[in-house]
Amino acid sequence: MAKTSQALRKLPAVHVLLDRPETAGLTELFGRERVVAAIRAALAVERAALRKARAPAPPAPTVEAVLTEVRRILAAQEAPRLRRVV
Repeated sequence: MAKTSQALRKLPAVHVLLDRPETAGLTELFGRERVVAAIRAALAVERAALRKARAPAPPAPTVEAVLTEVRRILAAQEAPRLRRVV
């Protein structure tokens, strides 16, 4: 449990991810609110994975790994959706 809480503490903060140069382009494309929501969702996914992991706890994901998840979330939101037409 202690290793899990250490790994959780190593997750980057939302503001740290927002201040990254890579995030600036995302903010321009999707808007700050959507990027913040995607960052929070990505961090929630990472927290859940760390809590679910069995001993020994895996290392905290890198900033790049979290940003990859953020990009995936934003892309999924932009993907066209099919609606049932009757």
